[in-house]
Amino acid sequence: MPRWKQIPFVRILPAFLSGILLQWYLPVSLSLIARGLFVALLPLLLFACFRPGRQFQFRWLPVISIHALLVMIGLWVMVLQQHRNGSPDTHWRETDYALLIEGDWKQGPRSYKNQVRLWQKDRSIRAWLYTSKDSVFLQFPRGSWIQARVSPRTIAPPANPGSFDYKTYSLHQGITHQVYLKADQFRLRKKGDPAGLAWVLDYCRQRVLEIMRQAIPGKQEVGLAEALLIGYKDDLDKDMETIYAQTGVVHIIAISGMHLGLIYGLLLLLFKPLKNHTQGRWLRAILIIAALWFFSLLAGGSPSVLRSAVMFTAILLGEAIHRKGNAINSLAFAAFALLCYQPYWLGDIGFQLSFAAVLSILVFYPLVYRLFYFRQKWMDAFWKLNAVTLSAQVLTFPLCVYHFHQFPTWFLAANLVAVPLSNIILLGEIGLCALAWWDWATQFTGFILFHLIRWMTQWVSFVNQWPFSVWEPLFISWCQTILLYLLIVIPFLPFNRIRKIRLFLFCLMLFMGERTYNLYQAAARNQLIIYSINGKRAMDLRTGRTIQFLGDTGVITNRSTFSFHIRPCRIQNRIANEIKAVTDEIISIKWKGKTIGFLSNKSSIDKLPAKLDLLIISHDPIIDPGEVLEKLQVKMVVIDASNTYKTVRRWKKSSVSVWDVREGSYVYYL
Repeated sequence: MPRWKQIPFVRILPAFLSGILLQWYLPVSLSLIARGLFVALLPLLLFACFRPGRQFQFRWLPVISIHALLVMIGLWVMVLQQHRNGSPDTHWRETDYALLIEGDWKQGPRSYKNQVRLWQKDRSIRAWLYTSKDSVFLQFPRGSWIQARVSPRTIAPPANPGSFDYKTYSLHQGITHQVYLKADQFRLRKKGDPAGLAWVLDYCRQRVLEIMRQAIPGKQEVGLAEALLIGYKDDLDKDMETIYAQTGVVHIIAISGMHLGLIYGLLLLLFKPLKNHTQGRWLRAILIIAALWFFSLLAGGSPSVLRSAVMFTAILLGEAIHRKGNAINSLAFAAFALLCYQPYWLGDIGFQLSFAAVLSILVFYPLVYRLFYFRQKWMDAFWKLNAVTLSAQVLTFPLCVYHFHQFPTWFLAANLVAVPLSNIILLGEIGLCALAWWDWATQFTGFILFHLIRWMTQWVSFVNQWPFSVWEPLFISWCQTILLYLLIVIPFLPFNRIRKIRLFLFCLMLFMGERTYNLYQAAARNQLIIYSINGKRAMDLRTGRTIQFLGDTGVITNRSTFSFHIRPCRIQNRIANEIKAVTDEIISIKWKGKTIGFLSNKSSIDKLPAKLDLLIISHDPIIDPGEVLEKLQVKMVVIDASNTYKTVRRWKKSSVSVWDVREGSYVYYL
């Protein structure tokens, strides 16, 4: 059989993905999709009416029809999901809603958070629920119904250029709105029934956490153990999570296909006696599939874990009917099945990286492994581990650069120790849960796990301190990302060598040309960027690829504030040089022929120039806006995020154009 016939889902997946993307960016109505389905079926009906000889002549008609149908199916799946979850830009009025609690409560600095479905007559949306930090909410488990008068709000887009897009992140999980609720604003209709699979999963999750916290000493080690086994990250140290990400081993503490693969191997070994029996073969497949899906749901059901669960399910069912499947086809089937369930996962970073890593290993591992040959078994095993790590990076590298703007240079060294240790730790944690009834064994296993986790953390931290441990900052556009993938794929296309070389050089020229043009644009741009950071004055004065910070000292000395709000914008603008920051009070500056004035509670309008192109208000100056506008000629007023709403209201009543930075950053172009 030709190789292309062994991978039917690989052939149908592009058309299906095209339908999802079309509906995502160019939405159409359900009635139009129904008409499209009818039109797509016409070639098949026409082909069925032909004589056999005529059918051979027009054998391309069914191919066109099937691919058109797949595009329509992708559109239909996406539009159903959009109708089910609501539009992320639709405003719902304040009224009484029935709220169904769908998740587990998570504790934040000032509130509790959960995900809910809001019902109002025959319409519903999914939303984040934020509540006051009152323990009464923790008494309502998943499945509880409450009645409340709320005002669903759309999730705000990023406040600053390049910063984390929480609105898109929520949309990828099917959540489009957010609501706020206090302890005295709701009425309980029905408390969640402690029964069924959801209750079993909650009980098992809490029991596992209880065992870990009792057996493993050390707060940091417990947090890593919980994340590694069931993906629970509430106790995970944030600084340690950053170190794991910078060294390229974050997949260890993010439940992924690697964890499920290890459990799959353990289950195969456990149920091996059933493999050679006719009736036992089906029992073995059912038991392993049930265990895999139970663990997947226990770990939170992330796209990467569900991808592995679908793939292993397909493999086990194939073995049960004596059919050997194709791994790449199984991967395409997993993508098709998961996107039929939740098409928004196509934009999820975890979904993209998981499929890219597995596909990269399946395609490139044989090529990388054959680069070196070792006769010694221990050297061969050592090279196999490195070959897997290297091959996984081929297709994940463009995505890592595009999404995270960095690449860990010492990922081989970090994974060399961390991956085997994490596998041993995961097996030890499973054994710890199995031996929870035996106190001595529990304490002994917990003691061993504590030291293994500490050794793994020490090694990862040690690698992170090596010079050039992270290659950053990196920025590529979506166009450059696609061109990078084309450069990777071209050598494997079924073309002759000359054609592949020409195509490769053409794509390389496009990549370099697009990148050069972007750098040229960045060098020719002059901006004043006023950031939206609550309670802070923060501005970047940009001249080409050189930048200078103007604002409060706390913004640049606080690493988390700077990394979240300022750094992404600088990476996006391809900043190469930074002038010494100015944190003192500034009266005015002349820049590129424009005059910009600064008015705060420590400055006076008497020192400001009479004519201003831009006036920036900071730290609630106690002065009447009318008095300022009488003495100064101001074209535009910007009120930065260091002011209170009282100051914003006073200035918005004036006769000049006013921009409130609390509603989003302000960029002044020159």
